[in-house]
Amino acid sequence: MAFRSPVVDKVEEGPVAVKKPGLLSSWRGWTEKWMVLSARYLTIYKNRVRQQATPESGVRIPLNSITRLERTHSSRKGHCLLLDAAGTRYLLAFRSDNDLYNWHDKIYSISPLTLFNAGDNTEFDVENIIRGYGSSADSPDLSSRPSTPRTLPRKLPGTADPLPMPLLFRSRTDSPASSRQLLLDLDDLQGQKAPIVEPVPTSGKSSNGLRPSEREVIRKAVSLLCNLMEPRLLRKSEPGGEKPFDLVEIRLRSLSRMKRRWGKHELGDVPDAEEMQTFAEALRDGYVLCQLLNTLHSSPVVRPDARGQDYNSSLNITKFLAACTTHGLASTDLFLPPDLVEASGYSLARVANTIIALVQASETPSPHTAPKPVAALVDDQLPAVQRATKDLDDWVENFIALTRQKMISDQLDGAPDGLESGVEPDEFSNSKVYQHLISFITNLEASRDEKFCAVLERLVRFMASLDPVWSLVQSAQFRIKLLKISSVLGVANDRRLRDALQKDDADVARLFKLVVSTDTHKKAVLRLKGGSAQQCVDLIQDVLDKGSFQAPEDAGFTLKARRLLVKLSEASDTLPKSLFITGVSSLDKEATFGGTFGDIYRASYQGQDVALKRIRVFQRDSGRHKIRQRFCREALLWQRLQNPYVLPFTGIDAESFPSFLCMVSPWMRHGTILKHLAENGNANVERRLFEIAQGLAYLHSQDIIHGDLRGSNILVDDEWHACLADFGLAVFSDATAATHTSHHGGSVRWMSPELHYPQSCGLDTFKRTFASDVYSFAFVCVELYTGKPPFSDISHDAAVMLRVMAKERPARPSDADGRELMSEELWALVQQCWSHDVEERPTMARVVELMQDANEELRIVPPIMPFLPRIPRTPPGTSKQTFQVHRSSRRRPKGQGPNAAIYQSLSF
Repeated sequence: MAFRSPVVDKVEEGPVAVKKPGLLSSWRGWTEKWMVLSARYLTIYKNRVRQQATPESGVRIPLNSITRLERTHSSRKGHCLLLDAAGTRYLLAFRSDNDLYNWHDKIYSISPLTLFNAGDNTEFDVENIIRGYGSSADSPDLSSRPSTPRTLPRKLPGTADPLPMPLLFRSRTDSPASSRQLLLDLDDLQGQKAPIVEPVPTSGKSSNGLRPSEREVIRKAVSLLCNLMEPRLLRKSEPGGEKPFDLVEIRLRSLSRMKRRWGKHELGDVPDAEEMQTFAEALRDGYVLCQLLNTLHSSPVVRPDARGQDYNSSLNITKFLAACTTHGLASTDLFLPPDLVEASGYSLARVANTIIALVQASETPSPHTAPKPVAALVDDQLPAVQRATKDLDDWVENFIALTRQKMISDQLDGAPDGLESGVEPDEFSNSKVYQHLISFITNLEASRDEKFCAVLERLVRFMASLDPVWSLVQSAQFRIKLLKISSVLGVANDRRLRDALQKDDADVARLFKLVVSTDTHKKAVLRLKGGSAQQCVDLIQDVLDKGSFQAPEDAGFTLKARRLLVKLSEASDTLPKSLFITGVSSLDKEATFGGTFGDIYRASYQGQDVALKRIRVFQRDSGRHKIRQRFCREALLWQRLQNPYVLPFTGIDAESFPSFLCMVSPWMRHGTILKHLAENGNANVERRLFEIAQGLAYLHSQDIIHGDLRGSNILVDDEWHACLADFGLAVFSDATAATHTSHHGGSVRWMSPELHYPQSCGLDTFKRTFASDVYSFAFVCVELYTGKPPFSDISHDAAVMLRVMAKERPARPSDADGRELMSEELWALVQQCWSHDVEERPTMARVVELMQDANEELRIVPPIMPFLPRIPRTPPGTSKQTFQVHRSSRRRPKGQGPNAAIYQSLSF
């Protein structure tokens, strides 16, 4: 719309690229424009000449109509501003980050944006808090804190200095929004979906790492969060019943793992990029921060939205910042909401300082809040006790009846209905699970109510009468109900409750250890079906995830627990719910490759390309069940493997294909190692073989046999390192003969003689061993040097088997001129590895040692991180040690685009 008023009060002007929505919400292309900012309007002209000649010809945007202004990212233009005004959206791109910050700050400094009342003498700007900018020059300057300065773009030659950081608060004396329709209360924001803002990398030094002061405050904040926070539970209805989700624990699990790693190494540290990303992702949706505030004040100060990072995440941050101010936290201690999105060292240090300041402030009474009188608290609890009693009474009868029905349907041996005979508990503490939580509830004022006490005692008596297996199976529902009762009674945030839960978790782990160590109890576990099996699978996975048994003497128990988890999963067709992921998108319509047993699809997950392995099922009945068993076993074995030379396991996707589950892993764009060597030459074959040996030795240290090692099952990552893949035939080293027989498949040319004809080698049955993996490794060595499968001159596998049984082996690799490609030391090692006699083959740990001794370039250093390879070195007369390969720092050339043949050789 044209207007007739010359722009005489210019604040800023300059070139801009503009993009706005067109018909059907599509986006038109970028067009170069000239933009002028005045005291009341933002005007966009076709070009500068048009602005000078006809000032009335531009598109005028009143500043008081702007409802949204934020930094975002465009795939074509990079960093840009997203502006919403009067129902129209614009994307504004500038020639440099310096210009972007300059325009952003100046628009914010003079535009009246949406406000809400913070309940104090200052008002918060909702958009200001969500995006991290304010407008008042009289407000405290957050950039004055030396440890967390704002990350600004570097000054470009010929440009003006960027403005200082805008401020967070706006006083009542500043000009408010001109329309009452723009004045919103915080409650009015409920249900509005917050925009998803992509991370904006900074140009400051800290974008590449953390300074010591930043690392110190971030680690202090992580320690406070892990020590203070106790998971909250949310009931979620699904087909199969109510399932517990520990929302805080899910978000803090990665922080806890990172914290445990700080003290387990001496020569290295957690990479800064990983530490920053883990810290930002755990807090980005604001849920943990809100629950931290509730925990510190032992009351529901704020009620965060728990629907994930893509829904109202910025609203949770807004609630948190507003509540911090009302509870006495100074404005200079508050971080800016974009800090968690930007995720630089500077910005994350600001977040950490806010957490530290909040914890410190909670230790002293706040002038903004007065403690609630004790008498009033007791009076308020009376109706709560009645509600808790009624809710618990209705639930107990149903819980007892369903539990007995499950025990009968699963046909457990032992005491009738799975109960322990003669058990008559006199006190609450006789329950096998959550004794401390029960004791905490019984010591509350509410427990003096006779009706409440009677109902609770009946529930605890029933739980005490269950045997250890069923006590564990029903422990999750029991815990959820007790926590719900605690919430109704207003003590959900009591620190004594958290202490009780920590002790109870340790007791649950010890009870589970008893079950794993008893044959009778293990048989009872393997008889579980349906929902009972799912609850038990989830419990085992949770115990293993928490690392309750990390002492060296518990190594045997951990292996037994993992084996029991695999067996129960295979028997009941269930998988732990924590393995499932959501949000896989951009799925290719066609499979990149279709193999004998499955298909590989390319998709996207959390902004990264991933590979989806979908098992193809055509068989019926028993054949179908065997394929599902194979899927469960492969997923559970793979998910525990964390090594730089093993393909990472991302999770299980159940949404992309109806009625099909898919295993998800990172997309390896360089493909198999055979393809990689064919395209880039074999100058570093021995280094790649050393990495393969390291990965295989790591598997053996975890008591896992790969079972199908060959070149087409080895991929190459972005750093040109070998990664073992395809664990479809992997088994535990002590698996039964029936397990090995049921998975008789494999690649004939890489199989050892004892797998072809077990009786000829003194064995009774077909059984994969560590030695059979060592034999396959020797053939992989020849395969990588020649680029061809073993015995490539023989077309039939049956003829190859006869040659192998006659003790014939491939010739030493050589080039077209007859020059030998493999060193004398490596060739001698290969001959030892494919020895016909199993006893003459070395272990993979010994193979690693011999390769390193023969080639000094293959350096070995102590492990930097606990999840890296832990390989026992066992030369005669020495004790076990751990070591890993030092990766080469050679820079790789620019990679090529995705190739449809990347996974064509994988066997599924």
